[in-house]
Amino acid sequence: MALGWLASCATRMYDVPHREVTAPSMRFSVNPVLPLNEQVQKWFDNVKEKNWSKVLAEPPLVPPPHSHEKIEGEKKLQDRSYEDRPWNYWMMSQRSGSISYLTFGAGLSMALYGLFFVLADMIGLKIGIFRTLGVNALVAYILHDMTGDAVKRFVPEDSPPAAMWIGFAVFFFVTWLFLRSLEKQKIYIKL
Repeated sequence: MALGWLASCATRMYDVPHREVTAPSMRFSVNPVLPLNEQVQKWFDNVKEKNWSKVLAEPPLVPPPHSHEKIEGEKKLQDRSYEDRPWNYWMMSQRSGSISYLTFGAGLSMALYGLFFVLADMIGLKIGIFRTLGVNALVAYILHDMTGDAVKRFVPEDSPPAAMWIGFAVFFFVTWLFLRSLEKQKIYIKL
């Protein structure tokens, strides 16, 4: 995870102050793999000055720049207090499948697997909800998409957090209810 996040720190070389933004939305960098020499020099100057807020990337689970844009007709409202950044191969992006995202995701997966291995296999901790989700994981994988689509119709995209959490609770409960029913009937679908 640390390697992935450190690789994503190179994305800070692509920062552009608000006053220098020429287009409403700068989507892609001219040189998305290797930044320009002046960008690299500016980044290293910040390292020398120990200006870490200009060197280190956002924490991995924080939405990247451009994710808070709201479009209302032709007008774009900018809701961000940080600098603009064109897309590049160093930023954590699932859409582009960047190396920093894949490395961080692999590290997070290994850390969670290790945690569950220690808790379940070594300590012997058993939690019913994880058992229910685990014994019919294939059904859960297929079912969660259908349940999510059904619940999504009732929760608008711009809903407040309380409505979002209620929607998630309904989605999770319906999915769990189907899986629990299969588990009680001792129906296990596996590959």
